[in-house]
Parts: sequence; structure tokens; C-alpha cells
Amino acid sequence: MISKLTNISNRNRRIRDRSYDRLCEFGKEEILRIHRQCSKVGRTWTDKIRDEGFIDFLVHEFERRVERRDDVFSIAAFVMHYVVDKHPFWDVSHRSAFELSDVVLRAFGYKIRALTDEKIAFVRSIDSKGLSENDVEIWLRRRAAKDID
Repeated sequence: MISKLTNISNRNRRIRDRSYDRLCEFGKEEILRIHRQCSKVGRTWTDKIRDEGFIDFLVHEFERRVERRDDVFSIAAFVMHYVVDKHPFWDVSHRSAFELSDVVLRAFGYKIRALTDEKIAFVRSIDSKGLSENDVEIWLRRRAAKDID
């Protein structure tokens, strides 16, 4: 019995390590690619970067949290909150924030289960209601489920 539990634990650790390894490939170019992709959905007046320094800090802090093996929900909450709070893009920051955090969660096999209107309202409430990074993490934990599709 203990041997089976050890094998399961080792397998889960390898899966988790591969998920963190995938996130290590998530750099500035990937962030900008996702942002450009988001800018093609809905009304957008520009996909330009407002502040390059904010993007550089996002990448640096993201990499630091991945290297530390922070909890995936904590990393996803940081990304969503930071992009909404700092608005590093002239337009599409809210859509990009959601998509970037979704990519983080999907690397670990999670999918956000919420209606589109709820997702939009929540992301907009981060700045309109002054939600904290912790509030974002709680929302993500409550709405995420393992994606078995």
C-alpha cells in the first residue's frame, strides 16, 4: 500500500514539475502574443504597449514565482491582478489579464468554470471595486476545476 502511494506521489510530482517547466517558457514574447490575440476580439482601438517597464516587471516577477514553485492559483492571481491594476497596454488590459491567468491555470490542467458575463464582470471589478490579489486568488480557486475534456 505504501509503495502504491509513493508511486502516485512521485507521478503527481513529475506532472507538477512538467507544468512548472511549461510556465518557464512563458516569457515576454508569449505575453505580447496573447495580448495581440486578445486585441482581435471585441472592440479595440490599439494593441500597443503603454509601459514597457510594467511588462518587464511582470515577466521578472512571474519567473521568480515560477522558480520558487509558488502555488498555481497564486501565480494566476498575481498575473490577473497586476495586468488589470497596472494597465501595461493602452487597450485590452482586462481581456489580456484574464487570458494570461487562464494560460497559467491550463498549464496545470485547470479551467475556469464561469459564464462569460461573470468572467467579464469579475475582471472589471478588480479595478472598479479595488479587489486585492488575494480576492482574485479566492475567485479563481472557487471557479477553477480540473479540465477533463
